[in-house]
Amino acid sequence: MKFLIPYLRRLQFRWVVIANAVLLLPAQLYQFYLQQQPADEERTAVIIRILQSNNSSMFWYLIAGIGFYLWYRRKEKQVGYTGQFMGSFWIPLSVWVLGMVITTVMTLKSLAVWF
Repeated sequence: MKFLIPYLRRLQFRWVVIANAVLLLPAQLYQFYLQQQPADEERTAVIIRILQSNNSSMFWYLIAGIGFYLWYRRKEKQVGYTGQFMGSFWIPLSVWVLGMVITTVMTLKSLAVWF
């Protein structure tokens, strides 16, 4: 785990937001596409439920991440931009990335059963 810390410290907020959007957008579009199809099959209904769960999780990761970012920026502004708070922002950013990876892997594993 120690070998990951230098890479995690270099995480940037904008790239994590972009990664979250890249993972969320195709899943949201595919869910929309499936909802337009006739829901005759059980398979389609299950896939839609899996994607709804994934999209909900990814959306809340995005909201929580932006909330953490705004809170850190506010605290940083209060102390005069010393780097005290934003220097440790990589920790919630790392948790955000880990959550996105776990959610994506679990979604792909669940979808693999139905394909």
